[in-house]
Amino acid sequence: MGRIAYEKETGWDGIIEKCDDMKCNYACCQFGKLGNFIALFPGELEKAKEEGLGVDHLDIVEPATETKMGKAHCLRPCENNELKPIDCAIYPLWPKTADFSRFIRGEQWKCPLENVDLQLIALSVKELLTKAGVNPELVVPVASEMVAYADWPYHYDQDSNQFIPNNE
Repeated sequence: MGRIAYEKETGWDGIIEKCDDMKCNYACCQFGKLGNFIALFPGELEKAKEEGLGVDHLDIVEPATETKMGKAHCLRPCENNELKPIDCAIYPLWPKTADFSRFIRGEQWKCPLENVDLQLIALSVKELLTKAGVNPELVVPVASEMVAYADWPYHYDQDSNQFIPNNE
């Protein structure tokens, strides 16, 4: 998968090693066919272009603005030297709350990663979005537009600095 534009800033490359073992054929790269989209953060495409990353693998449906998330469809999986959007790096999770303590997740028929695997990823997502200075006011409303997503049964516990089951 491709390098992401914010890798130098955050230290996280967005690659989920376990994805290669899932044999799901990167179904997440086919959002457009499933009636969904890739959310684009304000400035994400511009930053990628400044860093020399290609974006030709993305069909921009709605460009992002300072006050609104953009939307795109994948034409094919990203490769080296191409932008891997933040949405793709945090998939199958998406923030549901402004404090990034609760998420929705793509249903397992779209992404077979187990919830237990996603707990470590969720900690990275929370850190990544915070370090990237993501405006929660733009991110949270997008959750209601995501197709085939459901509440993720974990939440972030500030005291233990981890995600724990919602019933605890």
